[in-house]
Amino acid sequence: MERVAIVGAGLMGTTIALNFALYGHRVLLLDVDQKAIERSRRLMDSSLLTLVEEGVIESGLEAEARQRVSFCLDVEEILQSTFVLEAVPEVPSIKESVFRQLDHKLPPTEVIFASNTSGLNVFELIPPRRRPFALITHFFAPAHIIPLVEVVKDQLTSEGVLERSLRLLKAIGKVPVLLKGYKPGFLVNRIQRAIGETVLEMIEEGYATAEEIDKAVKFTLGIRLPVLGVVQTFDFQGLDMLLDAMKAYGRVFKFVEEKVKKGHLGVKTSRGIYDYHGRTEEELVRERDRRLIRTLRFLEGLKAFEPL
Repeated sequence: MERVAIVGAGLMGTTIALNFALYGHRVLLLDVDQKAIERSRRLMDSSLLTLVEEGVIESGLEAEARQRVSFCLDVEEILQSTFVLEAVPEVPSIKESVFRQLDHKLPPTEVIFASNTSGLNVFELIPPRRRPFALITHFFAPAHIIPLVEVVKDQLTSEGVLERSLRLLKAIGKVPVLLKGYKPGFLVNRIQRAIGETVLEMIEEGYATAEEIDKAVKFTLGIRLPVLGVVQTFDFQGLDMLLDAMKAYGRVFKFVEEKVKKGHLGVKTSRGIYDYHGRTEEELVRERDRRLIRTLRFLEGLKAFEPL
């Protein structure tokens, strides 16, 4: 089992540490600020209480999880760690300083340097001798609830380090998505930024109110995305229809055009961007509708469509 240390006891560092603890890992949570550690303890206790109240863990197990997290103020206390994950603020100078201190203090062995950056190219900030042991593991808030972790390897990251990291993430219930190299914002934040900028533009133009926009999103995408995602929605729309829309808007993606030329139009031909392995359109539509109905009922039961 990897010996895990988290550097940075903010909201992300706290919930990442909690995630490890919930799956039986002992974790060292390091921060140089005593007030940050005190806040982290309060946040962790509050999160554990919610997990018990919602039946995620049994009453009594929260104490065990809490005991697996050891808070520390000195980097000397994490020197035996084999997996060190930084979760400090998204300021290049701060991250670079942390990596330099870790490089100086930790033994020159195969200690994995992981970064929870949400968009920085931290490989430029990591000392060269550590780059074969470095990768990005971007968790999403709250890290102990949201399953996805974006994993980005450097060109120099060894396959062994990647395999160890993926194995560890899966062992704590995560769904890792391996990305092909660094791009600003990675995957989810690039999608989120496109949505966010469009929404803010519409508010600024006075095209719609914030409440109207959130209502529109909740009552469409909020129901559909958990069932189909974004890409599979295109298959149900029909790639021929998508291509027509692209031409109307003036931007055509070549891979979609090639799919249409091959007759891979989506659900109606049992193959589009996804391969449906001979299942009929009727079968797929019925299954989609069943899932959408169940999702809608579930969200209504949560009162998810009402503002908080």
